[in-house]
Amino acid sequence: LIIYSFCVVTSFVLYVRLDYYFYDDQIPSKRNFLSCFTASQAPIVHADFGINIFYAVVFAIRLVASNSTLSFWLTMDTMADHVTLLPSLIMYILNRHLLAFQYARLVGLRFIVNTLIYCSIIRGEKYIRLFNLLIQIISVWLISAGFFQLIEGVGDFWLEEGLTSAGFISFHDCFYFLLITMSTVGYGDISPRTILGKFFIILFVVVAL
Repeated sequence: LIIYSFCVVTSFVLYVRLDYYFYDDQIPSKRNFLSCFTASQAPIVHADFGINIFYAVVFAIRLVASNSTLSFWLTMDTMADHVTLLPSLIMYILNRHLLAFQYARLVGLRFIVNTLIYCSIIRGEKYIRLFNLLIQIISVWLISAGFFQLIEGVGDFWLEEGLTSAGFISFHDCFYFLLITMSTVGYGDISPRTILGKFFIILFVVVAL
């Protein structure tokens, strides 16, 4: 449990670090979310792949220990495995890495509360509920920021001019934008440029409110 929580936090830190590498390495006018980078350009992808090996082992153990195969395949953790394990393996073999679905690992943040309880760091039902609520809010916030970054980076791919609307928005800008939007302040310095991004923000605001 402690190792799993550590891997969740570490994989997110690596994702943010890769995001900053990607953001700093490219010329602003030529930044493209779909651009690939190699392991020699960002050696920390080896650490990310090592963590994914651990997740693969946990996935196999969970599958064997599951009482219901259907319910196993429909859990949030399994869905996160679907969009991270195989793409990570393919990218590592081809040595072509993207900022794709790594943020999905944040669904495992809820285990941090269990870890804190196990280590006797938090006690009492009131504090456990408070930490659970806090972790849920942070998880939704961070995962939404990652998903918004993804759909804005991909663009409206079904339209002929859709790729022209695509662009790279850093994770911290996405995080900031969702906070400002959720608080109903809305400075207007960042806004969605794609149709998918606009629809996502509509749903996000409705759910957040």
